Amino acid sequence: MYLLFKGVSDKELFGIQRIGNFNEYVAGILDDSIKDIVKIEHLRFSELSEDVALCYKFAGLQRDYLKVRFNDVTNKPDFSQIVESGEIDPENESKVRYNLSADDISNTVKFIQTYMRLRLDDVYDNRMRNLNMNVSNLEFYSWEQQRKEAEMYVSDNTASVPLLQSLATSRGITINEMANKINTAVTNYYSSLSTLLSKKQLIEKEIKDCTTILECHVLLFNRYDITMVPARKIEAGIDVNESSKYDL
Repeated sequence: MYLLFKGVSDKELFGIQRIGNFNEYVAGILDDSIKDIVKIEHLRFSELSEDVALCYKFAGLQRDYLKVRFNDVTNKPDFSQIVESGEIDPENESKVRYNLSADDISNTVKFIQTYMRLRLDDVYDNRMRNLNMNVSNLEFYSWEQQRKEAEMYVSDNTASVPLLQSLATSRGITINEMANKINTAVTNYYSSLSTLLSKKQLIEKEIKDCTTILECHVLLFNRYDITMVPARKIEAGIDVNESSKYDL
C-alpha cells in the first residue's frame, strides 16, 4: 500500500517506510501484512498505485530526463531500473541519463496532482477551522439547534423555542432580537464558507485540467509558490524575472 502524506516524525510513521519526498510531503509504503493493524488515521494521506508513488523522483524535474549516479542504487533501490535502462551520461561517466517514458510522464502528472490536492485540502480545512476559532465547543454543538429555532421563530413567533428563550434571557434581549442575531451569524458563516468553497473548486479544476508535467509546474509556480528555473520559465512562456506566487 503506497501513500502520500505530509511529513511527520519517524515516531509517527508506525511501520510506514519512507521511499522519497516531494517538497514537504512523503511517499511511503505500508506493507500489506500489517496495514490492517497499523494506525494511519493521524496522517492526511492519499493512497497511490505503485507506479504513481515511485514517480516522486520525477515530480521536481524541470526537464524531460533524470540523471542518476551509479552508486545511488545502493541507497535508493527503486533507482535500479533507471540505471539499467538509462544511457551513460556523455557529460559524466559516473552517471546514467534516463529519459522519461510516456507512462512516467502520465504517472508523474498524477503524483503531482495528488500532492496539490492534499495541500489544497489542508489549507482550506484550516481556513474552515479558523472560522470557528472563537467558538467554544458548547456553542458549536448547540449551533444547529440555535439555527433551527431561529428559523422556526421567524416563521412563527408562537413556536416553542426553549434554547432561543434561554439565550435571550441570559443576554437581556428579546427572543426576536436573539433570532435576528443568530440568523445574521448563520448568513455570514455560510457566505464565508461559500467563498472558500468557490475558490477551492476553481483550483481543483485547474489541478484536474493539468495534462503535462510542465502544466503542473506552472500551476505550482502560480499558486503554490514553488519556483521554476529560468529555462523552465521560458519553456512555459513565463518571464524569467517573474517570481512564484502563493495564491490558494
